[in-house]
Amino acid sequence: MRAPLLALLLLVAALPLRAENSVHVVQPKQTLTAIARIYGIPVANLIRLNGIEDPNKVKIGTSLKLPAGLKAVAATPITTSTPVATKTTPTKTTKPAGPLLLAKKSTNPDWRYYGPLQVDWSNWRTMAGSLVAPSINKEGQPLYVAVNCGAKKLNVTGPAGAWKAWEIPSQEFEKDLVASVCRDKSLQRG
Repeated sequence: MRAPLLALLLLVAALPLRAENSVHVVQPKQTLTAIARIYGIPVANLIRLNGIEDPNKVKIGTSLKLPAGLKAVAATPITTSTPVATKTTPTKTTKPAGPLLLAKKSTNPDWRYYGPLQVDWSNWRTMAGSLVAPSINKEGQPLYVAVNCGAKKLNVTGPAGAWKAWEIPSQEFEKDLVASVCRDKSLQRG
């Protein structure tokens, strides 16, 4: 009994560190070159870090991993003649003012449980008109969960870190999560 409990405690202690990784979500007309300039890193590092096989086929909405602790250097994206991201599925969102960076907002996580999800309530961020927070699934794997209050839909990242499709909540815990997020006015201010 002690070994599983110790393993669980070690996992929980390590979780906030995993949530510190930065992510950039590709927006329309952004190139890898422009994204690399935003963060002041070489394009080759961005490609290598994300295992991108074809830099010309990065899709809008793709979550790109960034080196830990990285912050934006440029305030707005710079476009070049490099091929741009291609559109996958249309979503109705507002355009963000600057780069989308999921940086750690709070050093004191506030873990809340919704069914098999553990959501860090203190680290919700506004991103492309939705709210996004670091979470952990029932297997202990880190992921991001997104809630769009206007559409009353949610989304999560998969094992590779890519966003899945926006869905209307079907399970009770999903409905509870969307309702809680959309009801919390302090989250709307980012």
